[in-house]
Amino acid sequence: MCILSTRKFGPSEAAAFSTALSGNTSLTELLASGHPLEVAGASAFGQALSRNTTLRSLCVGDNHFGDEGVIALVEGLKRNHGLLVLDLEYKSIASGEGLRTLLETHPTLAVRTYRIKGVDLRLGRNQLGEAGIKSLSAGLSLSSTLLRLDLSGNQLNAAAAEALGRALCTHRPAGTSAVGGVDGGGSGGGGGVSPPPPPLEFLDVSRNPLGDKGGAALFRALATSPTLTGLVLAEAKLGPLAAAALAEALVPPPASPLPGGGGPSGPAEPDSGEMTPLPPPPPPPANGGGLQKLQTLDVSKNELGAGGGTEVAGALSRGGAPRLETLSMAYNDVGDDGAAALGKAAGPRLAVLDLSGNALGGAGIGAVLSAPGLREAKLFHNACKDEGVPLVLEALLAGGTLQTLDLGANGLTGAGLEILLPGLAACSSLQTLEVGANSNDERAEEAVRRSQSSNPALDIAFRRGGEAMEGSGAPPGVGIGGGTAGGPGAAASWQTQ
Repeated sequence: MCILSTRKFGPSEAAAFSTALSGNTSLTELLASGHPLEVAGASAFGQALSRNTTLRSLCVGDNHFGDEGVIALVEGLKRNHGLLVLDLEYKSIASGEGLRTLLETHPTLAVRTYRIKGVDLRLGRNQLGEAGIKSLSAGLSLSSTLLRLDLSGNQLNAAAAEALGRALCTHRPAGTSAVGGVDGGGSGGGGGVSPPPPPLEFLDVSRNPLGDKGGAALFRALATSPTLTGLVLAEAKLGPLAAAALAEALVPPPASPLPGGGGPSGPAEPDSGEMTPLPPPPPPPANGGGLQKLQTLDVSKNELGAGGGTEVAGALSRGGAPRLETLSMAYNDVGDDGAAALGKAAGPRLAVLDLSGNALGGAGIGAVLSAPGLREAKLFHNACKDEGVPLVLEALLAGGTLQTLDLGANGLTGAGLEILLPGLAACSSLQTLEVGANSNDERAEEAVRRSQSSNPALDIAFRRGGEAMEGSGAPPGVGIGGGTAGGPGAAASWQTQ
C-alpha cells in the first residue's frame, strides 16, 4: 500500500508515478485523494493501468476531477484486468457517461468512494442527478457482478429513482441497445431466457429528494430482489405513498405448491434441540419476492407518519422480510400507535430497532421494548418522561434479551431516574443504558452513583458538567444524545459516512 493523502502530489508527481506504476509488480493499493489531478494526469494513470497487472485499489483526484477525469481514466481501464477498487467519492461527477463506459468495458471492476468493507460501487456526494443516473443506468443493466451501490447525496429525483429501479431489475447483455438509458427488455435479441439482474445486496440512495413517487417506484422495482440484504432510503422525502409501496414490497407473494411436499421452502430441517437467540428464518420461497433476504432497512428522517409505521408493521406481521435484523424508522412521527404496531409485529430475529425522534410516550416505548429478541433499542429524543418509567420497567422485566437501551433526551428528571435505575437491577440482560440529555441535577447524579455502586455490571452513559460521570463506563463526551443514537443511519454501520 502507498498512502499519499497530505504530501504534494501535483501534475509532475502524477506523471512520474504513472511511469513507475506501469511496470511495478509489488504495489497493490495507491491512495492519493484530495490532490488536484488534471485530465492529462488522469489519462497517464489510465495508460499505466492498461499495463499494470498488480494494482488492486486506486484513489486519485479531488473534487475537481469531474467527468473529464473519469473519461480519461477509463480509456486505460478498458484494457485493465487487475484493478478491483476505484475510489470516486466526491469527484463532481455529473454526466454519468464515463461511469457507463466504465461498467460496459470493465464489468468486474469494484468502484467505491472510500474505504468501507464490502462496498463495490460507491458514488456518494457527486452530482449525477436525473440525467446522470439515466446514463449510468445503462451501464448498471450490463453488470452481472454489482453487489453494493451507494448513490447517496446525488440530487436524484423521482424520475431518476424510476430509471434506477428499471436498471436494477433488468439485465442487458453486452452488445444490445438500451432505451432511455436503461434496458428495453433484457432479452438480448437472442430469443432465450434473459440473464438475471445484477445480484445487488446493498443499496443506499439516502439524502436524495426522491419524493413519495420516486420512493414508491424504487420499492416496487426492488420487491422481487432475491439478493438484497441492505436498503437505505434515509432523508429521501418519503411519505404515505412510499410507505404503502414499501409494505407491499416486504410481503412475499402467495406461495405456489411444489411437488414433493414440504411446501415452497422444502422439507423442514431437523430440530437440534438447542435454543438459539436468533432462530434461522425459512428459506426464500421458490417464486421469489417479499425481500426475503433483507437484513437491514433504514427509512429514517422521512414523513411516513403513524400510518406508515402501521403499514410496515402489518407487512412484517404477514411474513415480510423474515430475516430483518436492523430496522430504523427514526424521525418519522410514527407516534405511540405506530410504535405499538411495530413492537407487536417484530419477529424474533429483529435485534436492533431505532425509533428515535418519534414523539413516543411511555406506552409506545413499552410496546417497543416488548418486541421478542430485541437486543438494542434506540429511543433517543422521545417523550417517555417520569410518568412513563413504570411502563418501561414492566416491559423490560417481562423481556430478557435487551442489552442496550437509549433513553437520552426523554424528559427524565432525577425523580424518574430514582425509579428507573433501581428497577433495572432485575434486568440481567441489560448492559448499557444511555440517559444523556435528560436532567443532570444533583438528584439525578446521585441516582446514577447509587446505581453504579449497587449494579456495577450496568454501564450508564450520563453526562455531568460536560464530562461523562466517572465510573459510568462511558468515555468523556458520551451521554448527551447517547453513544449509539446519534440519529438516523446509526442503525447500520455500512450506510454512515
